[in-house]
Amino acid sequence: MRNIYLAVIRGDRKGLFATVLKGILYVLSLGYFVGYKLRAALYKVGILKSTKLPCKVISMGNITVGGTGKTPAVEWLAKWFVSRNMKVAILSRGYGAIPSQDVDDESPFDLSVENIIRVTGKDRVSLAKRVIAEYKSDIIILDDGFQHFRIKRDIDILTVDATNPFANGYLLPRGFLRETPSSIKRADVILLTRVNQTSGEELALLKTRLQPITVDRCIVESIHKPIYVKNIFKAETTHYAEWLKGRKCYAFCGIGNADAFRKTVESLGAELVRFRHFPDHYNYTELEIRQIVAEAQEFMADILITTEKDAIRLRSIGDSFALPIFFLKIELDIIKNLELMEKKLEALMSAVAKEVSPSTK
Repeated sequence: MRNIYLAVIRGDRKGLFATVLKGILYVLSLGYFVGYKLRAALYKVGILKSTKLPCKVISMGNITVGGTGKTPAVEWLAKWFVSRNMKVAILSRGYGAIPSQDVDDESPFDLSVENIIRVTGKDRVSLAKRVIAEYKSDIIILDDGFQHFRIKRDIDILTVDATNPFANGYLLPRGFLRETPSSIKRADVILLTRVNQTSGEELALLKTRLQPITVDRCIVESIHKPIYVKNIFKAETTHYAEWLKGRKCYAFCGIGNADAFRKTVESLGAELVRFRHFPDHYNYTELEIRQIVAEAQEFMADILITTEKDAIRLRSIGDSFALPIFFLKIELDIIKNLELMEKKLEALMSAVAKEVSPSTK
């Protein structure tokens, strides 16, 4: 059912059924529009209350459903503050308690780094108060927090995928937009991701479209830089990303922007014998992975390659397969206007230093 729905809203499925369903979904999207506008207005006038936390808060989010490269951006932001001796807590949606060094599907990066903790749960206000009390966090990052009005923030960072900035242009459930593009004006920083995977002309057109709604806003450009490949089940087997060059790879993933992953693998010189895209956040079964490995053997692949997010979901389903399965580590690399981004972050860090006395640290 999910695959049919996605095929319809992406325009891959034609015919009377698709036309009728798109019409129904469009009507529902109008109701969604009214609902989110009303909710935002209630927060703006104070009927619904936002909580001011006793530390600095940054939200990192997007206006589309998945696929904008937000996770590497959260990682970059957290490590930027940690490298300057700040304690960082990352708050994500979901269920769960404060972990020790566990990571979840939304947290593929290394959180064993000192002074970073990640917590997940539906009530992020309560979670924030806990991490402040228990871990004395200086900075809280709201992962996927652009629409989370319950917590007041000091900086809103919005990630926009340069290869697919506004998806199909429709709001949920007719499309992939959580909000209309005009909501971008709420952001303090617009972080364009994957700018190297789009043409200069397309990037210029995107900037032109953003200009009327980003006056006096900081626009930063970034790429997703491949760092290394690691065997999912044998962590000691790690190679530079360039190791993929010339190797026959069977690639698969269950992420929002699968095409970006495919392009990244191809850019490294890998010979892509087969590429399979599963729905975002897909939970694989062991049988499915064994079938994928068998298919990879039929295509004479040397290895299988997937994303780091997918690797997190695969680690629990078995570790004995006929071909090695690697994941590709990606990091955010800001290539334009880094100084503007850092100016805002340094101002926030200075405010922390003024508000927190040495005796409380």
